[in-house]
Amino acid sequence: MNLQRIEAIVLRQYYLLRGSITRIFPLFVWVVIDMVLWGYISRYLGSVGQAGLNFTTLLLGAVLLWDFLTRVMHGVTMAFFEDVWSRNFLNMFAAPLSVKEYIGGLVLSSIITSVFGLAAMLLVAQGVFGLSLTSYGAVLVPGLFTLFLFGIALGVLGCATVLRLGPAAEWLIWSVPALLSPFACVFYPLATLPEWMQWASHVFPAMYVFEALRGNSASVTTGLLLAAFYVVLSCVRTRLPPCTGKRAHCTLQRREHKLMAVHLVKLCVGAESIQDLEDWQNTRVKKKQTLMHITRNTPKRAEEVLSGGSLYWVIKSFVCARQRIIELRPLEIDGIAHCGLVYDAELVRVRPQPRRAFQGWRYLEAKDAPVDMKRGSPEAGMPEHMRRELAELGLL
Repeated sequence: MNLQRIEAIVLRQYYLLRGSITRIFPLFVWVVIDMVLWGYISRYLGSVGQAGLNFTTLLLGAVLLWDFLTRVMHGVTMAFFEDVWSRNFLNMFAAPLSVKEYIGGLVLSSIITSVFGLAAMLLVAQGVFGLSLTSYGAVLVPGLFTLFLFGIALGVLGCATVLRLGPAAEWLIWSVPALLSPFACVFYPLATLPEWMQWASHVFPAMYVFEALRGNSASVTTGLLLAAFYVVLSCVRTRLPPCTGKRAHCTLQRREHKLMAVHLVKLCVGAESIQDLEDWQNTRVKKKQTLMHITRNTPKRAEEVLSGGSLYWVIKSFVCARQRIIELRPLEIDGIAHCGLVYDAELVRVRPQPRRAFQGWRYLEAKDAPVDMKRGSPEAGMPEHMRRELAELGLL
């Protein structure tokens, strides 16, 4: 693990924060609002509630610690989402950067931002409402560490979820703290929950922390070990082989090629219509001959061609049909290297597109390719010469 690469990830997040005040505000504003809101709620309940109950410690302290866990989790996921939103994620792995180093940078960024958030919460809670975390005693330090580890585990799991399901799963990540809070027993003892929820709560490390802070019989050590286990589990489950050097470059290229296939276009010499081409190919199929066009020029963009590319046929100055390319077969004829463009037997008719005469074959980008004609559509039932005339007039 290279510490300089981890430092580079953290430095990127620093530059993002430094250059945008809208990214700095959420680090402090929401936690301060929570402290103020729950602080006054705690003060009101203390004035009307039973004597001897310290609602500031019970409620405001619980909100502060739960917000700390949420800040830690969102610190990891937000740093990851910044790369996804800016489409910078693939660029990360075009560099000699391992997954461990990337996750390490995210975690370190989360530590820095969550510490600032915790400082802001402590400043408001202690300065305005008199909350002192020292009242929790020796349980506080291991409790904070447990919440920190659990937040890291949730953050890594959230990144893995978005990687697996796509950016559309982001809404699920934002709701994770709210979904877990009933089982974490943030505001009430474990005994308040029904029996099935009590059993479920035992798998969440946060429950042990809040129960121990309330003085109930719960071991923070158990929660700490459970949180550490979740961190290890989340990192192992999202472990990927390191992408370095040429391997990373090829992996990035393969992903891009899969998304952006390129086609070939060629004149269909000797054919007067699509029917002529179809009859000629049917004859070859009956003789069990391979459908293949032989060329001396091997496509250099072979990976893109084989990632869903087709061979488009130009008949009488119009692109009229296409067939999917399934293989680029190396051949040798009279000692000279050739390439066989092996294509699928299915002939797909496309909307006629004018094309000037040219020699050999040419690349055809996907954005410039004519669209397929749907079977049963009015244009598909027209005679071929009529489609060409309408296309020439710009009516098709």
